[in-house]
Amino acid sequence: GNPQTINYGVKLFGQIGRQDVGVLQVRSANDDGATSATGHDNALVVRVKRRLFRQSSAGVLYTRHDSLDVADGKRETIGADFRLATSAFHGSKNLIFSGYALGATAAAGASGGKGAYGVRLDYPNDRWNGGLVYRSIQENFNPALGFILRNNYQEVNPYFNFSPRPINHPYIRRMGFTAPEMAIEIVRGWHFGRRSAVTSARAREVLTELVPAMLDAFGKSSDPDAAL
Repeated sequence: GNPQTINYGVKLFGQIGRQDVGVLQVRSANDDGATSATGHDNALVVRVKRRLFRQSSAGVLYTRHDSLDVADGKRETIGADFRLATSAFHGSKNLIFSGYALGATAAAGASGGKGAYGVRLDYPNDRWNGGLVYRSIQENFNPALGFILRNNYQEVNPYFNFSPRPINHPYIRRMGFTAPEMAIEIVRGWHFGRRSAVTSARAREVLTELVPAMLDAFGKSSDPDAAL
């Protein structure tokens, strides 16, 4: 977009007890920078989050955008979110469950849903890292501030990573694969001579010496799975 002149902005943030509070108000000028009664945009963001337990939180959000030179130019969004987290799952494992729900002002005459919501479960730990993400963006969801890539869709996205840490290796600290079962099967196939290049015992001996450097190179690539 084009640079926009800012007439003024006010930001307030801090803590009140267990609440984190933030407020942002910005007023932009019209295209020629004049300060007339019209041609301005007002943007307001209010965020309140309450800290719960040791690692969890819940909060609300309100945003508003006023275009003073456009009829019916006011748009609003209100939402709520939560995050429930622990680092003591099964003793010392991390587990996070989070979600959100948003509702926005729809365009005049629009019919259909005007909200967005989602939930997420994450298990972010060493060696095994996985989770499940679900989100839904309804057809008339149009946030007052910010943007979305598209609307009118639902998404279910499970993910799973295997990230071992080799013991006492001089170069490799951690390896990461998003399809661990594939990576394990490929490397196992090499060592069992399932490829023509490694059918001899000598070839497999050489392979054993090369695998650490190969995995290190794979890990440094932008897509370790594709490189493997």
